[in-house]
Amino acid sequence: MVKLSASHYSAVRSTAQSKLFKMLNIRMRITKVLKVLYRCQRLLLRPDWEVVEKLWLALLKIQLSEKLSIIKLMDSITDGINNEFQTIATRIEVSEKLALLGADMMVDSKELPENFLIVGTDHLAERNNFNEKKYFSIIHENSFHWRYHLLAGAMINDLMHLLTKYPAEVTKIFVNNLIHGVENY
Repeated sequence: MVKLSASHYSAVRSTAQSKLFKMLNIRMRITKVLKVLYRCQRLLLRPDWEVVEKLWLALLKIQLSEKLSIIKLMDSITDGINNEFQTIATRIEVSEKLALLGADMMVDSKELPENFLIVGTDHLAERNNFNEKKYFSIIHENSFHWRYHLLAGAMINDLMHLLTKYPAEVTKIFVNNLIHGVENY
């Protein structure tokens, strides 16, 4: 019902909004819903690979109407991502010396297992692999509506991290967009 409420066909959108508001017993207009969504924009900026993967890709795949208020909402989300999103680390490296210094600073370092360096290194390697898998799954996703190529390009640009190389296909996407005049990345 929510997807139909944002349909690009006015008759479908109107009927779906009417039924949705009756169903939820809420008497608000879609602009109020959009304002709520705008306030929830902070969730899109959360520096967490799982959140980025799920929310950003869902945002890119949804086909919203061409209504001015919805276009303004998408522009606002794009601006928020471009201006406020902080790069998320794909890899974190901790030297053995730093780990030992941290262990010495712990109040109860007696509780640490003897093999804490091995366990910590293994856990860190798992987390780094997880982060890189999420990063590449986001970067390789491209089954979204044509209207969101600009937003997708901005998202890919904001995900760039110095420790992880861009796949060749991403470079091709940017070059292709430059050739065809897509700007504002």
